[in-house]
Amino acid sequence: ALAQHRTTHHQPTTSIAWGLWANTTAMTNHLTQADLARLTGNGLGPISTDAGTALLDAAVRAGRPALAASAVHGVARGDVPAALRDLVRTARRRETAAPGAGGSLAERLRPLTGPQRTTFLIGQVREQVAQVLGHDDPASIGQEQSFQDLGFDSLTAVELRNRLSTLAGERLPATVVFDHPTPHALAALLLDRLVPHPHVAARAKVDELDVFLAELALADEDRSLITTHLESLIDRWRDRAPNTPGGPESEEADLDSASDEELFRLVDTSRKE
Repeated sequence: ALAQHRTTHHQPTTSIAWGLWANTTAMTNHLTQADLARLTGNGLGPISTDAGTALLDAAVRAGRPALAASAVHGVARGDVPAALRDLVRTARRRETAAPGAGGSLAERLRPLTGPQRTTFLIGQVREQVAQVLGHDDPASIGQEQSFQDLGFDSLTAVELRNRLSTLAGERLPATVVFDHPTPHALAALLLDRLVPHPHVAARAKVDELDVFLAELALADEDRSLITTHLESLIDRWRDRAPNTPGGPESEEADLDSASDEELFRLVDTSRKE
């Protein structure tokens, strides 16, 4: 809401963007306890009537055309809300890892099997969803339940995205909650980002070989030998049946684990044949 002062024609005006007021009004009587907890969770609490009138007087005295007014909690303790950390100077606290945190999310996933990774990530997503919505029990969040049915809107979707970005250690797209509309779908996205499928690493190795070959200055005879050898490799790759020893999945693993030196040695060997 905007409160304006001195609106006389050609006179300066002060506009105030107010935060949440403590007294219930027609604009806020529909808010649930979960809504209020989310609105105040960033440290910007409700404004009492006495504090509001004092803020109005201070805004008028400031003589600025536009100001924001809100009750801020936690600054005195040094626990500055994230939205205000660029505005408030406090002594930097030493960050310590939570007991049993076990490292980053990717590190915690590494020793798990495929199904275990999916189950683990679904649990992580459900926990974050429960915190955003103010639910006490993450188990009440169905893994195939849509976020829309759970009551998510644009604001809660952004909050969940921010929480998951922090959890994963990388920035997720702004529309990630709408593009992956269930806890299971979001968990699958996190799994793809944190533990890429072997074909991603294999493709990277092939791309490295492509760059290496493109930079070689070879005589026609040497180029012909390497071309023949590469064609032979492709034929063997196509002939191998999937899910059998030495098949494409095995080849993919070989490429994934091969070092640059081993790939370059393959080219050198082909030149000597």
